[in-house]
Amino acid sequence: MPVCLGDFVDTARPISASAPLSQVVDLFKRDIEADYFILVRDKRPAGLISRVMAFEFAISSGEESMLRLPIGDLVTARALIVKASTTVQEFVKKAGVQINQLINRGCIIVEDKRFKGVLSPAKLQDALIASCAEAEYQPILSETANLEAPDFAADGSATSPLLGTLAHEIRTPLTAIMGLSEMLSTRVKDEQNKDIAQTIVRSSQTLDRILTDTLDYASLEAGKLTVHSDRADLSELADDLRRLWSTEAARRGLSFRVGFVPEGPHVVETDIGRVRQIANNLISNALKFTREGEVSVTLTTPEVDGDMRLNLMVKDTGRGLSDDQRERFMRVFEKGPDVDGVKGWGLGLSISRALANALGGQLRHA
Repeated sequence: MPVCLGDFVDTARPISASAPLSQVVDLFKRDIEADYFILVRDKRPAGLISRVMAFEFAISSGEESMLRLPIGDLVTARALIVKASTTVQEFVKKAGVQINQLINRGCIIVEDKRFKGVLSPAKLQDALIASCAEAEYQPILSETANLEAPDFAADGSATSPLLGTLAHEIRTPLTAIMGLSEMLSTRVKDEQNKDIAQTIVRSSQTLDRILTDTLDYASLEAGKLTVHSDRADLSELADDLRRLWSTEAARRGLSFRVGFVPEGPHVVETDIGRVRQIANNLISNALKFTREGEVSVTLTTPEVDGDMRLNLMVKDTGRGLSDDQRERFMRVFEKGPDVDGVKGWGLGLSISRALANALGGQLRHA
């Protein structure tokens, strides 16, 4: 049975969002079992206030004027309102990349348009863990088992529907694992446990990139790979790449540099998400097959025939590839050389080349 959020609800008392902080603190003092109150404004839920948050407000201010402020003015984050019948799988899909924030914030649960209670961060974690343990994608596997075995073509194109289906189903528990492990890595103090948590974070991020490539491959095979142009700041992209990969490079004993050399404006029109995906695939590959030295990323915006171009170059001090290998490893499911037991999934470069082509560019090996 799917795990529903309503199964993990805690009761919570509604209070007015206009109540002063001092009154909220007093309420928590009198009701020692209450961990949360639901803030209500105009008969509608306006947010959540936890015991910890209320006392932190009171202690950090140290001013009488702060205690007189309406609690609704202090709690700026609007609480997410979710139906009790919502499954964890549905919740994770809706939350997307904001799952970690929601885990820390909690949400309000309603049933038949009435308050049912609060899903606290602790209970939300319990729900996510229960969902991970529950084999929610068993029906998908059962349906797949009843299908006739496909006639797999030499290019593997018959695998794309199955890959896409499984990737979508795996992503639900994976998103929960990513959110929980990231939260855990910031909270644990013991160095050994912190290393374990960070290893889970890195591994889940790697798996997430593989899933993204798998879904894109399925879209590519179906002729549905899309790009969306929007305004993007390349200096922000450079900062993001630097933050994302510096720790991994240092862990491998490698230097890592990201440089942005603008020859035109910082802001360009492109699908920055796809550009970031290409960059992540190339950087991941470079780090994976470089044993010593450095990996560097350079972004430039030269003008060619009156049009501004975006060049993304990833260089490494690895052993390199022969001309035959360069072409072969651009093909789907062709894996890179096995270096010290390191193996690739065989999708990253082929997907990156398809994305570069879709963006009006090309992927070349210098």
